Amino acid sequence: MDKPPKSIYFKTNPLALLQGPIPYYSGEARVGFEVIGSDHFTYQGSAGYLYLSPLFNALFNNTPALFGGNIAMPGFRFQGEVRYYYLKLYNKRQLSKVFLPSGLYVGLNGSYASADFKDKNIAIQKIDFTQMNINFIAGTQLMYNDVLGIDVFGGLGYKSNIITFYDYQGKKEILDPEDAGFGPYYGSPVNVKLGMNLTFGLL
Repeated sequence: MDKPPKSIYFKTNPLALLQGPIPYYSGEARVGFEVIGSDHFTYQGSAGYLYLSPLFNALFNNTPALFGGNIAMPGFRFQGEVRYYYLKLYNKRQLSKVFLPSGLYVGLNGSYASADFKDKNIAIQKIDFTQMNINFIAGTQLMYNDVLGIDVFGGLGYKSNIITFYDYQGKKEILDPEDAGFGPYYGSPVNVKLGMNLTFGLL
């Protein structure tokens, strides 16, 4: 007999542990889920905890001149997405494969992230990074036996990246991305999105 189809899939990207949404500075521990809506539509949500990137710690020995060391970068990220699988890859003779999220898709993705770059011992002085973007995406997800899969995608959309510096008195100043060590792309409203996830059949 054909096995019952799964309706919830767990998703994550282990590479994000080294480099998160804020270039150079952040790593991200992310968990997400893809939920089957119909034979062609799925819905995704994910949440991530942001922290100071291990690569940043290794390269700068956690002692930048601005804060004198002992720095951290706590924050969070939330994402939502709706997908339409326009070309499904499944065995049409098996009911469990009809709803399998395997194939070519297009979708709409939104993301919001916020994190503070600061000294652990200084309560006020910090740099706040806030990111928001929305993107049209296209990609491919390939599943093996409804258990394990890989999801690769790219897209184009709008983004708003704001960097705010708070001094020791709490006064704030909006920083130009290039003054904070980023190139002109970081401050541009055009967002190019590339990524991947590992997918695991859950329930």
